Amino acid sequence: MSFRFRDITLVLSTAVVVGIIGLAVKPAAQAPAANAYRAPRTADNHPDLNGIWQAVNTANFNIEAHGVMPALAVRPSRVEGVMVPAAPVLAMGAAGGVPRASALLKAERSPTSRKRRRREKRTAKIG
Repeated sequence: MSFRFRDITLVLSTAVVVGIIGLAVKPAAQAPAANAYRAPRTADNHPDLNGIWQAVNTANFNIEAHGVMPALAVRPSRVEGVMVPAAPVLAMGAAGGVPRASALLKAERSPTSRKRRRREKRTAKIG
């Protein structure tokens, strides 16, 4: 028996088996369009977007530019001007740290940065 005949026989028998299995499996019935999924709605009929969201960039810490921090929750240390991780975050070690990131928003457009600049101006006038 030649290799060519064996290869053709193998291909044809595989096609027949796949065809029989394809006919034997019944496709799942599709739900009618009336029962299609509809996202939860708020009282004013807008989609309810509450829930768990994942940021796949450094915006899960801050959308403005920021430097490295030992943790999101920090407290003052015994050394003046030095911040250390708070007790609940301390056990996480390096996993609790916040990496440096560049801003996702322009600083002058961010409402939080405008509020912070106003606050810094007020405190500069007082001190």
